[in-house]
Amino acid sequence: MSEELFNGLTRENFIARWTEALRSGKYAKTVGFLHTVNGWCCLGVLCDVAGLAGHKEVDEGAYSYFGEIAQLPAQLAKHLDINENGGLHVPLTFDKDRNGRADNEAHHSLANINDDTNYSFSQIADVIEQKHAAGHLRPYSYLAG
Repeated sequence: MSEELFNGLTRENFIARWTEALRSGKYAKTVGFLHTVNGWCCLGVLCDVAGLAGHKEVDEGAYSYFGEIAQLPAQLAKHLDINENGGLHVPLTFDKDRNGRADNEAHHSLANINDDTNYSFSQIADVIEQKHAAGHLRPYSYLAG
């Protein structure tokens, strides 16, 4: 099913298209949801790049992708072999959170970096490329097994 759904695109194709889209300036950033009427999470941009259609507006102005509003749909996560929140094997730490307060917390996922730091989409794209190249994106089976 996933080969039909995603036109046979590989993980490498998706990573390249995803990071390009994040750097494009086309997407406004939001937090807490994949996609709202006001913007996108970095994982929501991946849903858009994947061409997921049939999303509908649900509570709080959010859109649903295969029933998910805050994490990757299982179909896409499984196809790309990354877990639903974009988990990282090696967490990142930042000096400050998105509100400029001291931040000593380790950020274990792309969703967490999107929502809790002031990283731009371009900076998140850099993290994705670095973590992908180093093999630090957690596989789909990380939470499934």
